Amino acid sequence: MKTFSKQTFFFWLLLLFFLIDWLLVATHNSFVLNSDHTIRELVNLYRTRNLTFFFSNLTKLFNPTPSIIWALAIGISLVLTQRFKFTILYCLIVLSGTLLNKIIKHIVLRPRPQSDVLIHYAGYSFPSGHSSGVVLIIGSTLLFLWASHQSKQLKIFETSLIIALILLIGFSRIYVGAHYPSDVLGGWCLGAVVILFWQNIFQKFKQ
Repeated sequence: MKTFSKQTFFFWLLLLFFLIDWLLVATHNSFVLNSDHTIRELVNLYRTRNLTFFFSNLTKLFNPTPSIIWALAIGISLVLTQRFKFTILYCLIVLSGTLLNKIIKHIVLRPRPQSDVLIHYAGYSFPSGHSSGVVLIIGSTLLFLWASHQSKQLKIFETSLIIALILLIGFSRIYVGAHYPSDVLGGWCLGAVVILFWQNIFQKFKQ
């Protein structure tokens, strides 16, 4: 029960953060706009040839086609290892989260950055699809990772790698000029909210 209440707490906390971010972006809040531009300028200031090569290729790992491949590979591996409950949970998380991201993008209609863009993407900016995608597709694997029989040390190591990838993908979206920082924050929060929502639903059915 204690674990469930913690999950519920973080669900509402992250949902609140996401809604506040959405509201500030949608109302063109000056603090958010200024912060977005300041952070982008700071990131652009430290662009180098090597960093540009690294982040330009890293960010492509979660373009639409690679994202589908990631999701299918993880889903198939869950089926092959006969973790059918996690397979259903994983599919619900990825599909609903992706759909929700698309819907919110077409509600907010925030244009993407127009200056200092290294890679041009179509569509709207808020929330970042790559940032929410990496959380939904890769971050959700933490649910069955921590339910596995691996050693605690290995779980911590794998969790650290997943968190690092999530952070790097989010930063790459700012680096290549595809998103504002508030878009990335919104994407992260949205992905986490969807994961916690479905996790809580599944735990209710277990009780």
